[in-house]
Amino acid sequence: MNRIAPLTGALLIGLAACGDQPAAPAAPAASDAPVAQAATGNAVTAVRETDPVDTGEDAADDPAIWVNPADPAQSVILGTAKKSGLYVYGLDGKTIQFLPEGRLNNVDIRSVRLGGAMDKTVVVAASDRDNKGLAFYKLDPATRQLSPMGRHASTFADPYGLCLYHSLSTDKLYVFMTDKEKGGAQWRVDGAADGTVTVEKVRDLPLATQSEGCVADDQTATVYVAEENVGIWAFPAEPDQPATATTVAMLAQRPEMAADIEGLAIYRAGQEGGYLIASSQGNNSFALFDLGNANAYKGSFTIAKGAVDGVSETDGIDVTSAALGTDFPHGLFVAQDGTNTDPDANQNFKLVSWDAIAKALKLK
Repeated sequence: MNRIAPLTGALLIGLAACGDQPAAPAAPAASDAPVAQAATGNAVTAVRETDPVDTGEDAADDPAIWVNPADPAQSVILGTAKKSGLYVYGLDGKTIQFLPEGRLNNVDIRSVRLGGAMDKTVVVAASDRDNKGLAFYKLDPATRQLSPMGRHASTFADPYGLCLYHSLSTDKLYVFMTDKEKGGAQWRVDGAADGTVTVEKVRDLPLATQSEGCVADDQTATVYVAEENVGIWAFPAEPDQPATATTVAMLAQRPEMAADIEGLAIYRAGQEGGYLIASSQGNNSFALFDLGNANAYKGSFTIAKGAVDGVSETDGIDVTSAALGTDFPHGLFVAQDGTNTDPDANQNFKLVSWDAIAKALKLK
């Protein structure tokens, strides 16, 4: 989260192995394209909330949802407490586990085969600000508990945004991470004989200004990155593809959004359909873009007070289209809440049924 005056800049992306890096994609001017009218009245409410994190002020940050394939009702939500560690919550919002691992900022999760193994491992990765690198964990589906899989240093001054990508063409796992002020990189992740993971840097992602929100679409091999005061970019996730960024949504063209653009998440519907969701922190809303229709803007929603308090100043978000029981029959959206009230408490995460979002925005 960044609350200083907006900076100007654009995303620069280039392969480390290339001699000539591509020119920086310029953020379009506001007059380059028509703009949609700001959505109004699209308020939803949360079904419930998680337990608060253990530290005060700006502390909770990024959630990640793991869908239990054997019993979806036993799925979990991971949540970083960026001053102290990592939480595992049940769908009831109650804490299953807390790992006091220090300043973990962003988190993501994938179920993959590591090191040629036949069985899949549920791998969790987090950006590790204390150790200036990457932290990895394994989630046990039976106990829903995390255990460490190792830490790896980077050359970053302050590790920040993070997302995982599972290549469906090669069955390889990758992690993307950004440095706080600018820049980023991609690493290949694999398993080691001792149960830890190995990492190998495969390319640099030079980002011109502060970027945190990051999500990979495994189905289309695309990674989306939010440059907080500029907008959202998309680029190929495979490390051997040209690192050519394309625009998804620029703040100069989207009056419905206000800096900072923070967390990103993908609601999958079919092979290439679904929605990219972005946290518009500056106006406490969430914008949807249609992945099956050239990233067309579909509308925005807010989370108002209902069974629990509303949501404001959101950092990280996550979403799944999986059916997770009667409360979330068509999916779950999770948002960090910057001001947790009724009663006043430390920050936490709010759980919203996808049905409420689809109804508010008249989605099919």
